[in-house]
Amino acid sequence: MRKLVLMILGCALCACVVTPPPGDSRPPFKEDWQFFDGVTAGPGDMVEPPVKKTGKPPVYPEEARRQRLTGEVGIELTVDDAGRVLEAKVVQPLEPTMDEAALQAVRTWTYDPPRLNGVPKASLVRKAVKFALMGG
Repeated sequence: MRKLVLMILGCALCACVVTPPPGDSRPPFKEDWQFFDGVTAGPGDMVEPPVKKTGKPPVYPEEARRQRLTGEVGIELTVDDAGRVLEAKVVQPLEPTMDEAALQAVRTWTYDPPRLNGVPKASLVRKAVKFALMGG
């Protein structure tokens, strides 16, 4: 009986060690954008949304990778009418080192700014920065 209990405990311990932690179980972050400072489009206006032009993905923090942490960080960006990111803040955190990695990345991004009737406008952009493990 003692051997059976030890074997069961050993198997349970092994299962705990090899089971990766669950991923981000929150609903997906809603990406969106709007013109800055209350600028709105009328019914006959032509609106073009912002489009990310340049930027690299965040550097996956090594400790988060080792722990197999995955998910997304929700970021709100203030983008000027030239497409530069002026301000970035976390509005849906994931884990502190991942939040910081996301902020560092998005601060280097540039956009084709949104346009209202062909005129570039500043905007607030809500973006999900995803962290996913490749190959397993």
